[in-house]
Amino acid sequence: MGLAGILGVTPGLISQWKQGVRPIKVERCVEIERVTNRQVMRWDLRPNDWWQIWPELIDHPDAPPIPKSVVSAIPDGLIPGPQGLGSFSSEVQRG
Repeated sequence: MGLAGILGVTPGLISQWKQGVRPIKVERCVEIERVTNRQVMRWDLRPNDWWQIWPELIDHPDAPPIPKSVVSAIPDGLIPGPQGLGSFSSEVQRG
């Protein structure tokens, strides 16, 4: 069974996600990560906003860097840390 069947969606929707025609819903990203046994990670599916949706992943050792344009706009010390928006990280990759 393919990914579309596992997720209960049409192959056409999967194609639209791949082509960037339709964004992948946040809930689907977590589900896709789970059903692919982390072969596909949430940050791969939402590269432009994953750190805003899942700030707990920012300090994950495999997390991609947050884009320079975003990091440079955030004042030092105000980058969400692994505990979410209530904590802050100094470990974020700047650059």
